[in-house]
Amino acid sequence: MPWFLKRGRVVATITANNGNGTSQAELRDGSVITVKGESVSVGEKVFIRKGGDQRGYAEFGAV
Repeated sequence: MPWFLKRGRVVATITANNGNGTSQAELRDGSVITVKGESVSVGEKVFIRKGGDQRGYAEFGAV
């Protein structure tokens, strides 16, 4: 289980919108994950939480 799931949500910075309903998000430790959603612009900070299914994570609002 990734460390950030233990905290429930974590702040990340959107680094790219992929054009397929997902975005790239950089965590504070520098790792990059793919998240569901493209509603937040590149460079904006978001909360990331575990997604509805077991395979993904979802952005849920700008910080």
